[in-house]
Amino acid sequence: MTTPRIGFIGLGAMGAPMAMNLVKAGYAVTVFDLSPPAVNRLRDAGATAATTAREVGENSDVAITMLPRSAHVEAAVTGEYGLYRGLAKGAVHIDMSTIEPSASKRFAELAQENGLRMFDAPVGKSTAAAAAGVLTIMAGGDPAVVDECRPILDVMGEIVYHCGSEVGAGAAVKVVNNLVSGGILVVVAEAMGLGVKAGVRPEIMVEVLGATGAANWQLANTLAQKALKRDYEPGFAISLIHKDCGLGAQMAEDLKVPMPVSGLVKQQYEAAMAAGHAGLDWGGYLKVIEAAIGEDVAFGAA
Repeated sequence: MTTPRIGFIGLGAMGAPMAMNLVKAGYAVTVFDLSPPAVNRLRDAGATAATTAREVGENSDVAITMLPRSAHVEAAVTGEYGLYRGLAKGAVHIDMSTIEPSASKRFAELAQENGLRMFDAPVGKSTAAAAAGVLTIMAGGDPAVVDECRPILDVMGEIVYHCGSEVGAGAAVKVVNNLVSGGILVVVAEAMGLGVKAGVRPEIMVEVLGATGAANWQLANTLAQKALKRDYEPGFAISLIHKDCGLGAQMAEDLKVPMPVSGLVKQQYEAAMAAGHAGLDWGGYLKVIEAAIGEDVAFGAA
């Protein structure tokens, strides 16, 4: 079987390292982004630069989109200069963006109308994981098409989960995952603030909680390894978890599922956004707690 040519649209914080890993793996990669410097970095690494999404399609057997919102995906795939005007019949579109499951289904229908195959495959973990090629990938769609593209996915991810045969299943799992992860972070950060206000050092709380049923990934990583050390460099920004909580709210509304607690979590990230913390790592939510209690919640704080 001939090695497929790959197109990649969306060279942001996650997309750029994902595309770079495909170049390093020896694939012929054509890239497009609205940021010329982002395109130039990939071109300098060996990728081919395109001037439109359509041009990406014309030079690809498998095209990947990795964009912030469903509106950006729609702009990339539709229209005279869109991806779907460039891809040949039978080509594959993999949307790895985190968007509404309903939007993923809409793009799948549009792809089918154009004689294309499409599945969604949003990713989990951080920018560091993207650079290392160890993302968690959640795919939804025809299992045969997913398996056909698995060698490509394996370059970017450590684990590929096939979440269901319907396009949008991957997006649904991603949204649910981030609602849970974001909620845990809010609860743990608030609890850490409570303990500090009671006079307990954060180091002690991390040690004790980590040895009980309160142990969790957010405590051990987002907080203990970053926020409690005053490291707010974004691996996953507050603006992104806020966006994903919004996707969860929209999904709940579409499916008529009551989710009052998740609604409160979204409001807390809105508070962090309003306080000017949008660009911080999601552990930066701790700053909201610090402002509320008037205490520093960090290792070594007086």
